[in-house]
Amino acid sequence: MEGKCICRGYWNIVSVNQVDLFVGLTREFEDWQKIIRRLVLMIAGLTAPQLQC
Repeated sequence: MEGKCICRGYWNIVSVNQVDLFVGLTREFEDWQKIIRRLVLMIAGLTAPQLQC
């Protein structure tokens, strides 16, 4: 019985660590998306044809 309790506790710790890792990676991915989006908009603004009056 003790082995099962220890094992179950170990897997709970592993799953919590995996959730923390997933949440961290998701937040980092969202941050990179914002940076890339800003760069794309900036480059699009630089390469857009300028109207001459």
